[in-house]
Amino acid sequence: MDVEGMKYMNLLRDPCTGPLVHGPGSTEGGSVFRCESDFIMGNGALETCGVFMWAPGAYNTALNPVNGSGTMFNNSATDLTAFNPLATGTSIYAPGYTFLQTNASSYRCLAACIQIYWPGSELNRQGIVGVAQGTYGAMSTNINLTVAQVRGACPITQRMPSDRLEAKWAPHYADGLFRNASNTQIPEDGHGSLIVNWAGIPVATGVRLRLVAVFEWRPKLTTGALVLSSNTEGGSRSSATIQSVRQYLDRMDSHWWISAALASAKFFSGATTAYRTIAGRTYPRATISEL
Repeated sequence: MDVEGMKYMNLLRDPCTGPLVHGPGSTEGGSVFRCESDFIMGNGALETCGVFMWAPGAYNTALNPVNGSGTMFNNSATDLTAFNPLATGTSIYAPGYTFLQTNASSYRCLAACIQIYWPGSELNRQGIVGVAQGTYGAMSTNINLTVAQVRGACPITQRMPSDRLEAKWAPHYADGLFRNASNTQIPEDGHGSLIVNWAGIPVATGVRLRLVAVFEWRPKLTTGALVLSSNTEGGSRSSATIQSVRQYLDRMDSHWWISAALASAKFFSGATTAYRTIAGRTYPRATISEL
């Protein structure tokens, strides 16, 4: 792993505040920017559970109950009722969607995360939340899902957090390629996604979701800007691929994608590998010099 690849690995681990770098394995040039969205979902008068999926590398305008980014949402009064995850939606826009649609000719997502917050009072905090990394097609074509089934497939489930629960996105093979920002086709299955589900919460409350994404993009000619393929703002690129960087990170710490507080309590206790906490984040000691 070269130095540029290590810098990109750090961005995958910390999409919210990590230094912005170009993604590896591409010579198309472009610029890098970070964006976010913040909203409450599943707060209807009868809603006590729901599912939310976000594929930040698969923006589209054809199939998007939540506009943009292959995003899907559904909610229910019971987590055992089957529903079609494509059937309902909202007018909320995923982060960066309107900017990329207006200004970009092509783009790819480099890093992203979802943070889940409890929007109600501390006295009424209840219910459970589950998170998982997946692929776009894992939910997009299934018309008989229940919240309970999605929760059963999630490796992390916990009580509604008092602070927040954070899950980081893992890119798949299609996320390494630049995508037409005006593409209206249904995204292919090769895009990575983040899946969140919740159940047992009071009605008319929902959950607050904060979505953060880092994009590399090339401007439309109509913006008056032109980026040559040899022009990479901010320095050189890694000679690795997005997939090899992710595989390297998975080997170092298979739980890098979940918030450090939960990972420390659930996975690191009693582990044979030595871990160390730096600035509130937990790392394997063997990787501290590299990070």
